[in-house]
Amino acid sequence: MLKEIGYKVWQLKTEFVYRLALKKYAKSLPALSPADRQIVDRLQQEGVYVTSLEKLGFASTPQLLDACSKVLSCTEPECDRSVAKSPLQIYALSELTDFSLWGNDKRLLDIVQNYIGLPIKFQGIQLRRESSHPDQFGAMLWHKDGDDRRSIKVIIYLSDVDREHGPFEYIPKSLTAVGWLRFWIDYQIFRTGFSGLKNDKMEQLVPRSAWKSCVGAAGTVIFVDTHSVFHHGSLRTAERSALFFVYTARHPKRPDLCRRYSHPSHPRPNLSPNAQTSEAAVSLEV
Repeated sequence: MLKEIGYKVWQLKTEFVYRLALKKYAKSLPALSPADRQIVDRLQQEGVYVTSLEKLGFASTPQLLDACSKVLSCTEPECDRSVAKSPLQIYALSELTDFSLWGNDKRLLDIVQNYIGLPIKFQGIQLRRESSHPDQFGAMLWHKDGDDRRSIKVIIYLSDVDREHGPFEYIPKSLTAVGWLRFWIDYQIFRTGFSGLKNDKMEQLVPRSAWKSCVGAAGTVIFVDTHSVFHHGSLRTAERSALFFVYTARHPKRPDLCRRYSHPSHPRPNLSPNAQTSEAAVSLEV
């Protein structure tokens, strides 16, 4: 009993410190253009904003696309034999300049910082190649991320994504704003050991008609607060490849969970020293 009381007191204290920090830092947030402010406003309302590389217009996008082409070529099944062993392959890209340059674009960091409301940390970049699978598992189960109180993932589709490719799917934050519903879904996920809910279970809680599916062409960009919205990658019968850029507050609530975005177990595509040229070679390091 005393242990539980102590934990509750600690929770209240950390929440108070967090709220105080938000209020204190609000005056230091960078200014945004009307278009970028719209992204932040939409994230606050719905938890998700969908756009494209073309509309964002970051100067480093051409280098990013060129690097994506090279990395995708070296992670094809004939180049990476581990692909055949698992329906999900994750590659760590944080050390590759053309990817980190895009992820550190000042406009992007300003958008993320305005939403998170505190100094931020760029946690890492992953390429996720996901092949067809008949069952829901892992990130295909409905869940929320526990990394931080506000956690932004910027997802970029590297190929056209229709229903058969397993698009990113979510439930708008406004639909679960009612305290009891959000609590009840959280409780059902807790009962699974935080692994997540299958479609049939989620449909009992939120009708399928309310789910939002993010189909889109190659270059589609999805901003999502993965802590505030229930989300998953839907079932797929065709491969999907996407980049994930991850951001939290500088001092996240669960730094242990954030380490997965740059975990040494993930293979790292290695561009040659001449990686900025079109003839750059790409190899794979494990």
